[in-house]
Amino acid sequence: MEERGGADPKPTWWQLYSIVGLGLGLLGVVEVGVAPGAVREGLDLLVTLLLFTLMLGWIHVNRLALTLSDERARSGAAPRVEVHSIPRQSSSEGTDGISRFVEVSDGRRALPGTDGRLLRVDVGTREAV
Repeated sequence: MEERGGADPKPTWWQLYSIVGLGLGLLGVVEVGVAPGAVREGLDLLVTLLLFTLMLGWIHVNRLALTLSDERARSGAAPRVEVHSIPRQSSSEGTDGISRFVEVSDGRRALPGTDGRLLRVDVGTREAV
């Protein structure tokens, strides 16, 4: 996610394109350099799993920027974003103890933060000054 001097964060699309290019390149090397058989099938599976894992990691890192991008596309106006840190409640955790998007008391959604707290993200349109 790129921060641009107080501007809204933008998704780092070049990283996603690099991940896909790397994955396709590795699949090409496996197809050309490994004889057909169980080893090739295993390497194909391994590279594919690596590719999807890296893409999921990219989505996780860029989740706020992607949310803002979607909001911008829906509203047609530049969004106003406020991020508030709120204490995590046990009811917001899944059965495995990992927090998901949760609804906070006022109906808005919250993201799990890295410090064990929830980050409530308020997205709305900026009012003209």
